This record gives sequence, C-alpha cells and structure tokens, in this order.
Amino acid sequence: MLKIVLFAVLSFTLTFAFPYREQRIFNGRNALPGEVPYIASLRFWGTTHHFAGATLLNNRWVLTVAHPLIGRAGSSINIVVGTNMLNAGVVNRRSSAIRIHELFDQVTKRNDIACIQSATIITFTQFITPIPISPSFIENGIIGLISGWGATENSNGADSNTLRVANVETVPCINNNDFTFTQHHMCAGSNFIPSPPIIASLCTTDIGGPMVFNGQLIGIAAWIPVRCGSLADGYNRASSYRTWILGII
Repeated sequence: MLKIVLFAVLSFTLTFAFPYREQRIFNGRNALPGEVPYIASLRFWGTTHHFAGATLLNNRWVLTVAHPLIGRAGSSINIVVGTNMLNAGVVNRRSSAIRIHELFDQVTKRNDIACIQSATIITFTQFITPIPISPSFIENGIIGLISGWGATENSNGADSNTLRVANVETVPCINNNDFTFTQHHMCAGSNFIPSPPIIASLCTTDIGGPMVFNGQLIGIAAWIPVRCGSLADGYNRASSYRTWILGII
C-alpha cells in the first residue's frame, strides 16, 4: 500500500497516449513495532488470505467496511492483531458475529460500515490497543495517519507483507463515475492529476482500515480508485457513525 505517485513527462508520445500515467515508487515507511496497535487484518477463517483492514475498538469488537462481508457467516472471519507482518499473526480470533449497518446500500455503497465481534476476549498489550472514535467533524487540511498491508507498485498487485504507514491530508471530495460522496464521507490524498507531483495513497486490501488524527479514529477507508493514487481515497467519517457503533459495541 501507500505509494508515492511520481509524475514525469517522459516524452510527447507517452504523454499523449497516456495523459495520466504515473510512475510509482514506495511511499510512507514500514510501521514500527507497536506504532499502530489498533489495526487488524481480516482474513477468511481457515485461510491466510488478507482481504481488508479493520480497527480494534475494544476487547471484543473491530470496525471495518460492510461490502466485503455481504453473505458471510458470523463465524467466518479471522481477526488478526498484534503484528506488523501478514505472515506472522500473533493473535488470531475467530469471529462470532457480524453487524452490518442496516441502511447499507450495496449499489451506492452508502453506510458502508460494519462491526465484527470476536468469539473470545482480546487481551491488550503494547502491540494490541484499541483506539477511541473521534466525535468531531473533520475539516479539510487535517493530516492523518493511514496504515495497511495493501499492494505497492513493486509488489505486482500482491499485498505488502509488512505493515505500511503514511501521512495524508484531507481534501474536498469530488464525485466520479465510480462513486458519489455524501456528507458522511471525507477524502484524503490528491484530486489533481498530475499536480501535486508526489502523493500518498491506499491500495486494494487497505479497504476498511483506519485513518487516525490526534490519537482518535477519524476515518474508515471505504473507496479506493481502480488505479491506486489516481484520485483521492474516500473514507467513511467516523463521527457520522459513532453513535451507531457505540450502540453495538
């Protein structure tokens, strides 16, 4: 995940044929041990397949997006916490319940939010710590921390085995052919291609992961453009769903 999108005009022909083509290199950095103790990797039970990120809210519940959970049984998810490495799960907990927002729309992806309950208690350590949900409406211009194991440019579409982090700035959301934003969304990254020349972005399985500011959860990654980094990423506003979430956990 978390790539620098570096735009360079290589030639007139290349620019004409691919007006928005970007050359990507690594962005952000590897997370330090215990730096993001609230992040979780979601996997299908019985497999090592990471399909989304999540945020630890207390010793039984994690928060993520709803759309990859449609049709899944309550006990079908493996919640992995306490590690920066996908291939070295420290704490694995099988899910016992999935609570999808009752107004989630599979077409528009509105209210794309869900809570997953662990079947057993998750013990907190310096590497496993929940994070509070911000009650504040986040304005543009805030610098938040994003994290995840999504693909990087050099991984050929595969997940990064190492947890990555980067800082991104909240920006105005601009509707596109794939997604229509509401007041319950916020965006981060860049809407202007090819300027600025260097931006950070999410990719693929970073979906569902956290955006954090001042020690509180402010966003849940909900929309990533097909070409990662080509537009600002979309997040569910944590404050918009705080009451709903607290009513479950």
